[in-house]
Amino acid sequence: MSNLPELDDGMRGTTAVSVSVRDEGEGRLRLIIDDLKQVGDQKYPSWETYCFVTWATISRDEVCEFEFTDEQALGLGQTVLARLGALLKGQERRGS
Repeated sequence: MSNLPELDDGMRGTTAVSVSVRDEGEGRLRLIIDDLKQVGDQKYPSWETYCFVTWATISRDEVCEFEFTDEQALGLGQTVLARLGALLKGQERRGS
């Protein structure tokens, strides 16, 4: 097992994408994707939601057992990467 904290320099960018999970009951979870912006110190930042992006409902078993479909995994990954790209383009336009 690697010791990841030793590899982490603690520094983060000023924007991020979060995927949170909410139990919807009856074996269903809601995955919620938000854009975040950093507030506070860069080395020990706090994050606040900048923009709601989207959500998806998925079976708890699919997540816990890593049994979701390739299409579900691809869709989630593409959404996260698209949001990161949009955040980076926004930073370029603002000159930050």
